[in-house]
Amino acid sequence: MALSSLAGAQQLPSASTDTLWIDSIATHSGQKAVLDITFSNADSVIAMDVPLKLSDPAIIIDSVSFVGSRIENNLFTIVTIDSTLGTCKIGALYFGQDNTPIGPGKGLFATMFMGIPDEYPDNLVVIDTTLIVTHLTFSSVSSTSHTPEFRRGYIDNSYIPAFPDSVWVSDASIGAGDQFSVAINAYNSEPLYHISLPLEYLSDNVNFDSMTLTGTRTENALLANAMYDNTDKKLLITFGFADGALMPVGSGPIAVLHFTTLSSGTTATVSIDTTDAYISDFYFQFGEFFNYLKIYPAFAPGTVSIDLGTAVDEETASQMPMEFRLEQNVPNPFNPTTAIAYTLPERSHVRLEVYDILGQRVRTLVDDVLPPGNHSVVFDGSDGNGRPLATGVYLYVIKTDRMTQSKKMLLMK
Repeated sequence: MALSSLAGAQQLPSASTDTLWIDSIATHSGQKAVLDITFSNADSVIAMDVPLKLSDPAIIIDSVSFVGSRIENNLFTIVTIDSTLGTCKIGALYFGQDNTPIGPGKGLFATMFMGIPDEYPDNLVVIDTTLIVTHLTFSSVSSTSHTPEFRRGYIDNSYIPAFPDSVWVSDASIGAGDQFSVAINAYNSEPLYHISLPLEYLSDNVNFDSMTLTGTRTENALLANAMYDNTDKKLLITFGFADGALMPVGSGPIAVLHFTTLSSGTTATVSIDTTDAYISDFYFQFGEFFNYLKIYPAFAPGTVSIDLGTAVDEETASQMPMEFRLEQNVPNPFNPTTAIAYTLPERSHVRLEVYDILGQRVRTLVDDVLPPGNHSVVFDGSDGNGRPLATGVYLYVIKTDRMTQSKKMLLMK
């Protein structure tokens, strides 16, 4: 979140413009709310007091985490939570492993985890600063203290879900002239009445053949149809369900698509992506309980790499990725599975690992030498021994000889 007061500034602001702000989130009853607390400081600070209060103490503050924050290696932090009053006091002192202060900058201070009670009504809950023995304070190295600018956060709770729904397509690597299949995966937060999924596969080397549903989440759909045009390379997949037999909440494959590569084609990389230019929009439709509401889920395309058996020319080389990239997992939040995609510009030894909020490694997903290109792996929400993990925020970290990147994901049960 960029601070408008700092826009266009040529130098760091004075201490009086230091800022601490709370993110906002939309939720529905029975969910977890995960909110980041972020701060910026113009001068080095050695201590912070952050007292917070919820306008409705019915929202339960579960815990506070400093993993991934600017004060993660702080020598002393203290968190006091009073669930009766809906308050949380966070204190941090002597930043850094050698008692050095934290320098000027902007970034994460802490992450708050809260629970929304079952059947909690429509409500806008405000997260504000308050007076709990001390007030909101930054202390600088000169032993002076001041109150930074504060920006409140909000929890917007509604019986209408927050819609973390998503669809993603698996990747494939094949040879020219081969038949191949890709899975279409989906996560839906509420039971579904209808799905409309228009796709395109813009390639002179690929034709769509058929769709199968055996073993997928739509196997018992009342209506399942795949309308395609191999000239324009477009495909419309639709599913319909009866009001008494909606597609249940969950995550996993909803269809398997079968294609054939043409030996006369020239396209080496094909993206199977959604499109807004083929007969119908892309949407999920909920059932009668939500008045047949339509939503527009997130979408992650799949990539099909075709080995044409020829030397790499300039056009093909230009299609190769130019940088390392770790994508946000899809879906997020997830239960129980999610897909993590990443891109390698060169052959690399890759380790992809999952950590809990305490920084403990719970699973190694990849430990291998991989070729350049787009890759993905499915995480099933279990640890290295196959035991299901608890609800919470986890970090996934990718490491090669030349880079390290990490992102957060939320397992919600």
